Amino acid sequence: MGNYITAADARAFRVQGSVVDLVGYADTDIDTDIELAESIIESITGDVFYSNSVTAYLDGNGLSEL
Repeated sequence: MGNYITAADARAFRVQGSVVDLVGYADTDIDTDIELAESIIESITGDVFYSNSVTAYLDGNGLSEL
């Protein structure tokens, strides 16, 4: 499942007032494509656009690398 949109959101999406026809796609197919698109966007931008917590453990040696 994606972080930005779900298969249900994609099925409900409207373009110029008409729902996009995704009847031929299973939710798992849509989720796979969403995850692929997200990974491409995140790798190109080097950032994520959702709440993401990361814990960093640093040893305090003053170096910029772990």
